[in-house]
Amino acid sequence: MSGMPDVQMMQQYFGKSGALAEAKNTHARMIEKERTGRLMREAQVASNTTYQWRTLATFEAGEADSGKLTDWISFGHIKFTKEPFLATGSKAAVKGLAGDGENADDLEIWPAMAMVVAWKIDGQGRYVGARLKLFAFGILPADYQVVIYCVFTGPAIRAGD
Repeated sequence: MSGMPDVQMMQQYFGKSGALAEAKNTHARMIEKERTGRLMREAQVASNTTYQWRTLATFEAGEADSGKLTDWISFGHIKFTKEPFLATGSKAAVKGLAGDGENADDLEIWPAMAMVVAWKIDGQGRYVGARLKLFAFGILPADYQVVIYCVFTGPAIRAGD
């Protein structure tokens, strides 16, 4: 014997049922186990999770009472376990407004807000999205624009990828 492995020995060590194949299977199992553990660590319930959303809303003249309905807003990886609290505010988007707001005209700047009209709930009863109605207050000029900010807050699970 020359000390060199023959074809049968090579297949036994490195083939489909050899040591290399078993090492590949073990490696794949370890990667999946680590991924599962990472997802579980990242999916912890947090008591004060927030999701922020903003939009530039344009209203037509006199449209304050009717409002605008948004598309569905998805919370992404955040799944609220209870109905989240919505806080909303607005910022004037008037052209020519000074940085310090000193030249703000009360007849040109009207506040705006958002209101939840529907929640999107997944199969496990978690809140994963919302649909909002946007309002502006006052008799609006034509093509009135305002930035509306929304913050959803509540207990949630932040799921990983």
